[in-house]
Amino acid sequence: MNQTEELAYKWLIEQPDNSEIVFQRRDSPDFINQNGSGYEVKLLKDNHIVFTYGQLRKLLKFGKATVLVMAKGKAEPVAQIPIEDLKDNPDYWNQYHIVSYEFPTSTTIFHCLACGEPFQTNQGSRRKYCDDCAEIRIKSGKKQWL
Repeated sequence: MNQTEELAYKWLIEQPDNSEIVFQRRDSPDFINQNGSGYEVKLLKDNHIVFTYGQLRKLLKFGKATVLVMAKGKAEPVAQIPIEDLKDNPDYWNQYHIVSYEFPTSTTIFHCLACGEPFQTNQGSRRKYCDDCAEIRIKSGKKQWL
């Protein structure tokens, strides 16, 4: 579980009707409660909420899901988006820009070693950190494959 998912989990278990929460490490939605409701956790980055087409398809097929939009350092979601609101692939939900894309076949998805967020890179790349964490590591003088 990455830091954003941990914050969302802590918030979720404090909510009524969420006494049992199951974390799905490699699937969408990220969490499912005992009532069968799903929760997908997304980190808000520069007013963007990013999905892959595959994630959106899974969430829409799941049906009873909510996207919990977390801002860096916040202990509770800044927005809760019912997945039905995204069924027509809107560009915006309220003030948030919704971005969905498909990965080209020549790229690979890795999870950042620092924050756990997925990032896209070319196949064969030795990168271990997303762009945001790589920039922080460069500024701090840490020299490793970024």
